[in-house]
Amino acid sequence: MTNELKLLTEVLILTKYKSIITTYTALANENILADTSSAAFSITLPIAAVAGDVIHIIDSDGTFATNNLTVARNGHSIRGVASDLTLNVNWADVELVYVDASIGWRY
Repeated sequence: MTNELKLLTEVLILTKYKSIITTYTALANENILADTSSAAFSITLPIAAVAGDVIHIIDSDGTFATNNLTVARNGHSIRGVASDLTLNVNWADVELVYVDASIGWRY
């Protein structure tokens, strides 16, 4: 086991992650292992976001390039832009933090 994999394993043990395989609405301060190995799907960000809320999404199976994961903004901007985020790189690891109504979520 490489040092990086060992460290990731230790972090995953200490932090609770929810495994998701289909369309889902995230909760504030949630850690998500997204598995798109069977099909692409969407994770919708919380509508009642407040500054400091965090959503952590990991490509658990390294399949985002084949089956993209869409992060649906749910009315908030992402990096100040009113459009959804498409995660399309295998093994992506993205932490979104809600800033304010102008910026919305940033990563």
